[in-house]
Amino acid sequence: MRDLAVVVLGHGSRATKPEANDAIEELGRMVGDLLDLPTAVAFLNRDSGRKGMEEACHEAVRQGQSTLVILPLFLAGGVHVTEDIPAMVQEVEASLGCRCLVARPIGADRGLAKVIVERAREVIQGEGL
Repeated sequence: MRDLAVVVLGHGSRATKPEANDAIEELGRMVGDLLDLPTAVAFLNRDSGRKGMEEACHEAVRQGQSTLVILPLFLAGGVHVTEDIPAMVQEVEASLGCRCLVARPIGADRGLAKVIVERAREVIQGEGL
């Protein structure tokens, strides 16, 4: 299982404030810690100024991982999930000779709903409602 690595793939923002992408980096570190696997964070938006998927995959393969689990941080199966990411995966597999397994998008999930409700309650309580 040591030849396995994870690539957490966020959309990314071209915003000039670094914190616009920092949450994705932090979430990626958390995922890596919880999985106890080598984990890279990558960004689909090339204007984010952060590492792209191809670069993250290349680094993982260079470090000896031959199977990469791509975890798209997307809620639904839009164009990025159904077209862009599969095309990138195909290119990565062909150029690096690795195997990429792409996880499904996050989707509607009770755990995520709980986080959203928590944020709503913060606002409601903060306003004394």
